[in-house]
Amino acid sequence: MDEDILMTFSDTVRGGALQGLEPHGGCGDDPRKHDGVVAGHGKEGMRRGRLRVETARNIGADYVISGKVVRIEQIYAVTLKLHETQGGSLLGTDTVEGSSQIDLLRSLREHSRMLVTAAFGPAPGSTLPTR
Repeated sequence: MDEDILMTFSDTVRGGALQGLEPHGGCGDDPRKHDGVVAGHGKEGMRRGRLRVETARNIGADYVISGKVVRIEQIYAVTLKLHETQGGSLLGTDTVEGSSQIDLLRSLREHSRMLVTAAFGPAPGSTLPTR
């Protein structure tokens, strides 16, 4: 898949995660600012997922969302995983499906927001349902 499309997916997931974190005083970081750290582990290792949690810990992140995009027959699927970085615990997963990359893009923000909200709970005083 084209690198620009993957970065757009990544930015969209990050935006949704930030929406889920805002009520809890959280903030996000763009991993592209840390290319030196990522380069030290190799981008292929990052894509395979073996070093995502460790790398996130090394750049000072408390949590990381990683994902993988696959195409199964005529359907695209993105699997999202939310980990805390200190112990590497998996806090939640979600899968987003669509018949096109545009369908995925339309759904990723909401799915990542709900993933974070489910892990951290709704904002104090909020009546938003969690999944």
